[in-house]
Amino acid sequence: MPGAPRLGALGLQARWSAGQFDDDRNELRLRGFTTVDALVSHPVSESLEVFAAGENLFDERVEIGRTPVLTLGPPRQVRVGLRINR
Repeated sequence: MPGAPRLGALGLQARWSAGQFDDDRNELRLRGFTTVDALVSHPVSESLEVFAAGENLFDERVEIGRTPVLTLGPPRQVRVGLRINR
C-alpha cells in the first residue's frame, strides 16, 4: 500500500448517550450509556492486512428500546480477520 504506515493503524472511539425516553408520553425511560470501541490493523504485505476490532469493550448494558419489552443492544463483540486491498 503506497503511503501506508509501516506499523499499521490504531483507532479508538467512545460513544455516550444520556438517558432518554422511548415513548411520546415520557413514561418508558432508557438508561444512559457509554461504550468504547477499538480497532488495530497491520499490513502484512502490499495487498494484505490483518486486523482485530472490538465493540462495547467494557460490556456496557445498552437499552435501545422499551416499548413494551426491554430490548438491549449487542454485548461485547470481538472480531479478527484479513483484509485484501487491491
